[in-house]
Amino acid sequence: VTRYERGDGWLYFARPLVEHPHIAAMEAYLIPALGVQVNRWAHHPGSAYAWYDFYIGVMAFEVGETLWTSRDFYLDVIVVEGRSATVHDTDEFLAAQAEGLITSAEAAYTLTTAHALLAKGNCPDEDT
Repeated sequence: VTRYERGDGWLYFARPLVEHPHIAAMEAYLIPALGVQVNRWAHHPGSAYAWYDFYIGVMAFEVGETLWTSRDFYLDVIVVEGRSATVHDTDEFLAAQAEGLITSAEAAYTLTTAHALLAKGNCPDEDT
């Protein structure tokens, strides 16, 4: 980690991704109250994945004084700033649920959180 900062209800970190084929570095905000980790990646030149601005993972967090832990629920929202927000990795989410890695309650939480992100992302009024 090259940088981290803890705010009131969030944690930010930035780090390089060594030897990743598409991503050179990442920045992330962990926001437990919203149940998300918002990622912004710096892609290698020519990467096929450079078409989106934010990759938001639906997660659960345990926040301590010196340690934060997160649990990924495999469903993500991809944001193209000013244009769209779409659900991504539904196949991973369904496979995790089928394998018993996600409970029914966690699946409901994940879907509710993703839909709330979509509603917010497609709202023309930023204060809504």
